[in-house]
Order: sequence, then structure tokens, then C-alpha cells
Amino acid sequence: DCRHTMSRAASRDHSRDQSLASTASTAVADGALLAGPLLKRSEWLHVWNARFVVLTTEVLAWLRTAAVLDGGEKEQRAVLLHSSLRLDASDGETLQITVPGGAPLMFRASSAAELRSWHRVLGSLLSALQA
Repeated sequence: DCRHTMSRAASRDHSRDQSLASTASTAVADGALLAGPLLKRSEWLHVWNARFVVLTTEVLAWLRTAAVLDGGEKEQRAVLLHSSLRLDASDGETLQITVPGGAPLMFRASSAAELRSWHRVLGSLLSALQA
């Protein structure tokens, strides 16, 4: 039955969202400034992939969302925050972080409000590093 299948999928999505929210809350309680799911554009194929992103006062780190949910291998990538990083969200859809000598990091949020929140906190942190 199609309705039963859709109901199971909606339940699975809700459970996934609750698990990510719980993980984000734990990361913030452990000292992160922001944490949660974002889309990150791959550097080679330029496709958008789900990632769990954590911002601390020292790094912006991301790992595969699936790894967070299943408790599996947590291969993490990160960029050290420093004064030469540049931040742009002028298109209202994408948060772009320019890393000197590297490819720009591009992230998208599930809503404009969430994107503004990431931009505001990361922008304030980078401004403090430049002072």
C-alpha cells in the first residue's frame, strides 16, 4: 500500500531529523558554537552532499551525515579558522568560505534563516580573529 510506504518514509525522516537535532544539541553542549546538518558542495563533482557540520572557536568541521546517524566511521574534514578566511552569503542561498590557496568551501542550509544564523556566527568569529 502506497500510503503505508509513505508513512514509513515520513517516520524514518522524522526519526533521522530528531537524531541529528540530538547530536547537534550534544555538540553545542560540548562547546560548539553551532552544529547541525548542512549541504556541502563537493570540490570535484560540484554536487551537494549532506554533511553534519560543527563550528567551534577554532575549526569548522564536517563529516558524512550518515556516519553521524549510524555511529559508524566518522571521517572528519575541517578547516582551521584564521583571519585570512573570507565569508560570503550574498546570494542568500549559499555560504561560501574562501580559503587562501584552496578551493572555496560552499554550504547550503535547509532555510534562509538557518543560513543567516551560520553566516552571522561564523562572520562574528572571523571578524574577531581579524581584530
